[in-house]
Amino acid sequence: MFIPVSSEIKTPSRKASFWILYAGFLLSVVIGIGLLGEICVRLFIPRSAWTFSVAKDDWQPDLEIGWVNKSNRDITSRDDGPEIRFQLNPDGLQPASTTEAKRQGSKRVMIFGDSCTVGRAVPEDERLAQHLKRQLTSDFPDLEVICAGVQGYSTDQSLILMKRLLPRYRPDVVIHMVCDNDFGGNESSIAYGLSKPMFTLNQDQSVQLIPPTKEAIDKTWNVGWGSGWKYYLQHSALYRIVRPAIFRLRFGTETDWRQSNMLGGATPQAQIEMLSKANWRLFAALIQEMDETCRKNGAMLILSQHPHSWEVWDQSSTEEQSFWLHRKLQSVADAYNVRFCGVVPFFMQHNREGPFHLVPRDPHCNGKGYEMTARCYADYLRSTRTFAPNLSQP
Repeated sequence: MFIPVSSEIKTPSRKASFWILYAGFLLSVVIGIGLLGEICVRLFIPRSAWTFSVAKDDWQPDLEIGWVNKSNRDITSRDDGPEIRFQLNPDGLQPASTTEAKRQGSKRVMIFGDSCTVGRAVPEDERLAQHLKRQLTSDFPDLEVICAGVQGYSTDQSLILMKRLLPRYRPDVVIHMVCDNDFGGNESSIAYGLSKPMFTLNQDQSVQLIPPTKEAIDKTWNVGWGSGWKYYLQHSALYRIVRPAIFRLRFGTETDWRQSNMLGGATPQAQIEMLSKANWRLFAALIQEMDETCRKNGAMLILSQHPHSWEVWDQSSTEEQSFWLHRKLQSVADAYNVRFCGVVPFFMQHNREGPFHLVPRDPHCNGKGYEMTARCYADYLRSTRTFAPNLSQP
């Protein structure tokens, strides 16, 4: 059958065709520049600047805490050095062989904190928990040291995790490692783009939990880089080299000290200025709640800190800057009768053994730094006869 062609059918105008071709040309240029940048980064910039693990890859969403370590995580990765195997038990704890059942007559130490406690960038044998176990083997051969650290955690999240795990794992000693970038997270319901719980301070100085909503968890967790081309873009060398700058722009570091604190200050003085803005009464109340939680579960709390590179190694830092956080934590511990093990003086006394961090890559400890922290903890546990009469005096 013959169907007449309507004279009303219009063809694209020359002007429209020009703009379509122009847009295609610009897109091709952008893609080309991106590919060229990717090649240049991989060829001319050290791998240490752009090969690193993404913390979110190790997390799973949690309606109570915001996120937790993935159950039974077992992955081998390589940043800028040897391949590192990262293994966790069903509750996201290290070592992966850790079980709830406690051997009769044994003692347990559980260490809580953030990425500085996890030690993700060094082999498991060089992480804090393993070093501490070796340090105390001669004194107490049946000692278990469990790492309950989760990357990105602030003090409030560690408190909630303690409440969940202590009744099940029944440790004798709990060590909470404070990091200088925890304080912004304590006063924010968003950290690293994800929804999290936070506490408010009541008039009687007790804390009130404000949990995240399921909607908030789902909304923040599902944004971004799950699969497909977005996944490959996030793991490109070009993206990772500019990622820190993107994070700083994204979280408004010039206007929100909390997000800026979590990302780390550009200088020691900048970080101390942000720490001065923190609600230290809220922090003290969280530590009190930790102490009460430990006592209820038959454990003793020891407050400590991760020794940042600018505190124990940066020669440009003044003595006041190096000991600023140490003294603040000491004052909180003294005021509320909590045991405090300060690592900064110990590191300063053994400064010649450094460096203790993965400089210039990041501020986390290297194997030597974790060994040094373990030595400090072991000396403290011995000197205070924490497991007496099982541990001997130094």
